[in-house]
Amino acid sequence: YEQVFGSEHPVVGAILQHLIQIEKTLKHYAQAAQYAQRAAKINMQVPGPEAEEVAGMLGHVALRYLSQGLYPIAETLIEQTLALYNQTLGSDHPTIADLLSNIAQLYLQHRQYTEAEPRLQQALHIYEQALGQDHPKVVDLLAHLSQSHGLQGHYEEAISLNERALQTVEEALGPNHYQVIFQLIPLARWYQDAKQYANAELTLKRTLKLMSVVAGPEHPLVGRTFHKLGKLYQELHRYKEAEAHYLQALAMHEQVHGEDHHETAQLLHQMVSLFFEQGKIEEGLHYSTRLLTILTKLSGPDADDPLSLLQQEMLNQPMRKDYLN
Repeated sequence: YEQVFGSEHPVVGAILQHLIQIEKTLKHYAQAAQYAQRAAKINMQVPGPEAEEVAGMLGHVALRYLSQGLYPIAETLIEQTLALYNQTLGSDHPTIADLLSNIAQLYLQHRQYTEAEPRLQQALHIYEQALGQDHPKVVDLLAHLSQSHGLQGHYEEAISLNERALQTVEEALGPNHYQVIFQLIPLARWYQDAKQYANAELTLKRTLKLMSVVAGPEHPLVGRTFHKLGKLYQELHRYKEAEAHYLQALAMHEQVHGEDHHETAQLLHQMVSLFFEQGKIEEGLHYSTRLLTILTKLSGPDADDPLSLLQQEMLNQPMRKDYLN
């Protein structure tokens, strides 16, 4: 076909599409990227009905490279994909926002916030214009933007975006819908990180109440919310309340996950910290022993010595050094 029609004929582009699919199936992403770039070049010069499909394939390969942290080649493929989409669909099409959102989420996973945020903002603008401000995709983008700001310590921005997402969900689905929970959980975190403790407590209590009603009082997220409340109370030195919530969470974790689960270990670690903060050495050592047992069971043959890890952690906490031995 290349000899008869030339290397940039639409028929060659169609064959390249099949080759892309084959290489993707075989996970030969480098070869797939080469074919996708050739197909994209053909469709840029002679746009056809296959151009959007080629852009989708090229975007898929770009996301694969991005997930592996191969930023230079991923960025090149992303630019080519967006150029092809812009030509075939227009710059404000939701499909472009979908790609931008996926790109941004991968950047967030790699903590590349400066690369993620412009894409999130652009995708948000497209979604708002094309789908409306109360669309679920708009809510998702607000949540991702909130996360990006929060992880950078920009708590006011994170809270504002999260509150907007929460309000949108409440207006669309009602204040007691289960989707509300997924906005309350991160919002409580940003409140606590911003030292807005009263708001954090109210938000966690609302989460706990709503989760108990929607999913049942024995749902794992209920136990995790008790844990979060315990950590909040510990930070505020409200130790009795912290202990009560930790014990409730511990009972639920053991019931749901068993005594040797990593979530149980995480909670025991927090309880050890709580008791040693108060100088309650016997209680702290009791839960340290339980924690050490779990760590020993969970650690593999090549893991660090659990006792050494626990001892080092104890040394890092106030009031522990005199009692370590």
